Amino acid sequence: MQNDLSKKYYSFFVRLNSFQKESGIENISEKAQSFYVNFLNDHDYGDNLMSTTFNFLIEKEIDFNRQDDYISTSCYLGIPKTACLTLHFDYNYFQNCNDTNKYILTINGILLLLNHWNENLKIPKGNPLAEIIKDFTDLLKAENLLLSDDIKSKVFIKLKNPFRFSFMQHHFHGIKENEILFSTSQISRFLNNHLCNADFGKSINKVYFSYDVFNFDNSSAKKYIDTEKKYQYGKDKDLCFMEQYNSHYFLNVSKYDQVVYLHKGLLSAILRIKEMKRKPKEFNVDKFYNEINRLMTDYEENYCRNMGFGSS
Repeated sequence: MQNDLSKKYYSFFVRLNSFQKESGIENISEKAQSFYVNFLNDHDYGDNLMSTTFNFLIEKEIDFNRQDDYISTSCYLGIPKTACLTLHFDYNYFQNCNDTNKYILTINGILLLLNHWNENLKIPKGNPLAEIIKDFTDLLKAENLLLSDDIKSKVFIKLKNPFRFSFMQHHFHGIKENEILFSTSQISRFLNNHLCNADFGKSINKVYFSYDVFNFDNSSAKKYIDTEKKYQYGKDKDLCFMEQYNSHYFLNVSKYDQVVYLHKGLLSAILRIKEMKRKPKEFNVDKFYNEINRLMTDYEENYCRNMGFGSS
């Protein structure tokens, strides 16, 4: 649904099962989006509001990997500040509601996500989030649309601070994409659905694993070799670390063998976290190492074993 661009606040969107081309409930998301946009434009919140997307998911089997909230305040190359917030509805509860009640659930979901943002995520300077929450709560009360805590506890499924693992690929040199038989998006989905409630210490709840693949013996590729393999500890409880892989060990082997090699390098990179000059104060590296080792072994045995050459 395209909002009225003549309005001051228009870049706000509500999505229900946005991963489906036709979910059959687009009219509900459009109605909820219109309600929220009209609410904002009935007030003057200044010029510091940022484009926001509210994602609502209805899945029989919940994929917590999709609950990836982010607040981007970067304006690099003119990219606007954006926020994306996600929660799940209980599948059976939502499906048993009529369209009116599905709409009420959705607008209350917006309020829950705003509160989640206020309590758990970065709030850009000057953003009147607390004021918006108060005004939106008052509106729902006045319209007799505010749900009870009992109903919200039954229908809303939201992780407060899930632990997340993401792959970041930097360089592929001397090897074709189709020669890599595994999917890092599938592996990260598997990891995140098992790590979401993990606690490795207060300092870190997001890790980014960067990996390069190239022929170590190729003279033209030697410029890519990073003997330092630097780590970066960010301000938002995030840690970036990396490993490099010899493409020779990815060629003419099975998916299982490739993932075992990926696994081995990942563990080596985790161990080197202990050697960082600026270490996270509260991050249990050994516990993280053991859990990643356990999960990667599980993934290899259940998703890669007995798959031959070219299997994905």
